[in-house]
Amino acid sequence: MTLSDIFTEDEMTPIFKQYSNRRIIALFENKKVKIKAIFDSIPAQLNEKNRRFKLNSINASARHIRYEDSFNWLADAGVALPCYNVTEPQAPLQLSEKRNLFKLYMNDVGLLCASCM
Repeated sequence: MTLSDIFTEDEMTPIFKQYSNRRIIALFENKKVKIKAIFDSIPAQLNEKNRRFKLNSINASARHIRYEDSFNWLADAGVALPCYNVTEPQAPLQLSEKRNLFKLYMNDVGLLCASCM
């Protein structure tokens, strides 16, 4: 069962807006602009055929070090799932991961679908 089985398209949009505006932003007030920008760009980033998340699509002068806390917050809150690139596919993967090369996925497919409508 998915959200589209329960809600119509007109009902899903307010749910998505409420979730993104209240849940994410209210909890981390001092970084809300960056968090919102990252969260809103996830569907567009996934739609492109890039191998990694591109910060310059959010802001031309964006650097990973400035946005790192916002990415970590989204991951820690369970809203987004980062998938890091590894240089050698051997256990343990954390030893060969590149923290600056990653894709960011939404944790909830229903929210992803609602954000694309």
